[in-house]
Amino acid sequence: MRFIAKNKKEAGRQLATIKNEIAALSSKFNNLDIIILLLCLEDAIHNFEIMFLKHFTTTERLKRNKELLLSVYQFITQWYQVINESILAISGNINCFPPKNIKIPQFCFGICLQSDINDCLLELYRKGRLSMEDLILCKPRLFLNRIPGWFFIAVRGDYNEKIKDRIVGVLELRDLFYKKGLLETMIYMCPEGTVVEFDDSTGLRRITLPAGVTVESLLELEGVTPIAIETYTKVFDWNSFFQEIAKENLRSIDLGKGPKNLDFLKKEDEELYKAYSSINGFSETFRNFYGVELHVFFSIVSEIMYLCYNNIHTLGWWEYHDLLKEKRLNQFSIEDVKRTIHLLSGSTRAKGGYGGFIIIGNHVLTNFRRLSVSRIILLEKCFGEVFNNDLKGKAFEEACRNILRDRGFKTLPGRVEVTEPVVPPQVAFSLWGKQKQKTDFDVISSQNNNVLVIECKEIKSPDLKPRQLKQFKKYLVEHFYKTKWIQRNFRKFCSYTGVDICNLLSIDKKRPLYLFPLLVTNILIPVEGIAETPLITFIELKEIASKGLPVMNDNHLHGVLELEVSTRKLELPWLLIVI
Repeated sequence: MRFIAKNKKEAGRQLATIKNEIAALSSKFNNLDIIILLLCLEDAIHNFEIMFLKHFTTTERLKRNKELLLSVYQFITQWYQVINESILAISGNINCFPPKNIKIPQFCFGICLQSDINDCLLELYRKGRLSMEDLILCKPRLFLNRIPGWFFIAVRGDYNEKIKDRIVGVLELRDLFYKKGLLETMIYMCPEGTVVEFDDSTGLRRITLPAGVTVESLLELEGVTPIAIETYTKVFDWNSFFQEIAKENLRSIDLGKGPKNLDFLKKEDEELYKAYSSINGFSETFRNFYGVELHVFFSIVSEIMYLCYNNIHTLGWWEYHDLLKEKRLNQFSIEDVKRTIHLLSGSTRAKGGYGGFIIIGNHVLTNFRRLSVSRIILLEKCFGEVFNNDLKGKAFEEACRNILRDRGFKTLPGRVEVTEPVVPPQVAFSLWGKQKQKTDFDVISSQNNNVLVIECKEIKSPDLKPRQLKQFKKYLVEHFYKTKWIQRNFRKFCSYTGVDICNLLSIDKKRPLYLFPLLVTNILIPVEGIAETPLITFIELKEIASKGLPVMNDNHLHGVLELEVSTRKLELPWLLIVI
């Protein structure tokens, strides 16, 4: 079938058809074997991600190729999302009988960035990474909607026909989710004039965008930028030792990740625990938040990860009561084990839910990646609360307002609270592992139709740990997208203030309005700001307020204002609003 939608109405009709096909196909996958297969595939993609990161961070030629980084991470992220959506779609249909096919398939995942995949496969055969007995399933792909390439799944030669049929079925479901994603992108993100098409005879799907629009610009609207990707890789880079040592390929995959690497993983776990437990107030906050001691939670998760680690594709599945009685968990109370499993199961049946454990009936399923990622998400949530709460200081905020008022800036009297998500989901989850349902803007101040949107962070001690310093970069990224939300939703933002903001801030509605995102600290900290959100000190804010901001006359959507402040040149980015 070849389908082409030239307008949103055609795409909407096809989207309804695709959703029905997803429901019909997923209803046929009504046994635990398919969930096990999907978890195996997820782990194989994780192996590919680790290998790609290793090469990208150690090869100078690849480091300079930002297009490659963005395209591969977009691809990997799509696969994780498709697998998770497939598991959610299937899990509600499952009859909870024991798995029929206990044998775990051995396969790996790869991509080929060239129009002809045969040369790539021949090279892998020549190097002995593939065997003629292996099943190779290939699909074409346009990376960033323009770079021709392929992805392939290789299944070891001892697979059976039942496994083959199920993998083919999983790929069919993946194709449907991919079509659904393309159609939703056209309907909700793309401008008029966009065309979406997919051709089942060739396997290619593509979006043709109007002149001047690129995939990168669309991704940026959703928060998928090099900044967000860099933050994502740092948050979920679970094991630095493993990246340097692991050689994930078809030759080593049947050994699991290996006993030698397990020793390094245990060392990394120890260091990770030390990093969090040494943060003042973290252990107490964790216990209050989650109802289990930090060291107990950490130990339980680590033991279950080790149980998965030496299995093919680091997969683990148990009867729930068998897991509670697992020998390695005997040292903990059953209540603590249950609590930990509950914390990492998440809302897996909710839309978009992602959990370390998938609980279906009496069965508990997981893999190494899910446990490592969900653990980090939980720890980072707690860390964000501890550190962010410690940085909130009403006196410091009021000092910033007073400085601006005293120098002629019109300033709102207090914070502006917004009771809805303001940061794109991809950015929010990459930063904090969750989508915040409400937020606030600390200081809003205006002069000459230039509005400063300020986030205030009061540092109690200059002796910040590396993890705390990294947190500031997250605040900078988040604040940029919060300010961008104001740019796109200015009227709604005004309604949240509860006042006539244009009158109170002396805004001339006949002229363009310029937003300046700033993060202000009381003392200088050794963190490099990002281009979109400068990190400045209270003294520098005082100097900016004393000099004043010029009358702007630029009708671009964004730009940069250069200012000389003290001993350095500041570049203040701005966003345009036409009222």
